[in-house]
Amino acid sequence: MSIMENTLPRSEVCETSKLNDDLLEAEIRAHLRFTQRLGWIMIYFFSFLLSAGAIHFIALSL
Repeated sequence: MSIMENTLPRSEVCETSKLNDDLLEAEIRAHLRFTQRLGWIMIYFFSFLLSAGAIHFIALSL
């Protein structure tokens, strides 16, 4: 059995490589969407904490 018998034709190799690239790109995009949503949630949460702290401070100073 030679090496040539075990290799895929060039077109199949390119197709498989493109498929892997597409899957990797989709995975990266999903991760970025998740990270962006998590970032917005953190921004909202900390702004809520900041405003609640400010209201608490004002209420205590009255």
